[in-house]
Amino acid sequence: MAVAFRVDHEARFLSHHDMMRLFEHAAVRARLPLRYSEGFNPRPKLSLPLPRPTGVASRCELLVMRLAEPAAPQHVRESLQAALPDGVTITDCRPIPGTGTVHARDASFELPVAPPQRGPVGERLEQLRRASQWMVRREGTPSDAAGRPIDLRPLVAKIVLEDGHLRFTLVPEGQRWARPSEVLALVGLDSPDARSRLVRTEVHWD
Repeated sequence: MAVAFRVDHEARFLSHHDMMRLFEHAAVRARLPLRYSEGFNPRPKLSLPLPRPTGVASRCELLVMRLAEPAAPQHVRESLQAALPDGVTITDCRPIPGTGTVHARDASFELPVAPPQRGPVGERLEQLRRASQWMVRREGTPSDAAGRPIDLRPLVAKIVLEDGHLRFTLVPEGQRWARPSEVLALVGLDSPDARSRLVRTEVHWD
């Protein structure tokens, strides 16, 4: 079963691990016919295929839930929503055809840009368009203080400033994705305030 949902307000500060635990507990409280893993510590077969960066709101999250028996999507939606806190809102629920495996093809984000920042951001975008590479250093382990150099250009399908908003679309290269904070840093907007206003707006799935 694929469960689409939004994350708003204080719920956006839940980490990926917190969100997984939240849905596990909610699904159990909702008495859904969950399928469990085998072994000494069986867990519900739930997954969030594209982890959401902590602090980022989203209009397009997806939970994949494996059920032990068929259940009506409307029943799943209503039962699960009743067990979830404010800020986590289910928007759709439907069976997954085939193997039930999904992969994100791209992910789009949006950030409102204050008028005084729009000129500098526009200039930085022009510089990026002329550059053949968008190199950043990704923080690694504590022993890797210098970080790993990564070219973000092939990982960003689109980045524009329009209608007072920075909009960008990320695409994977194998299993690797650009981090939204890295993209914001490219245009000089990687501040805690900017990250708190970032919204994931759309994800396309295969």
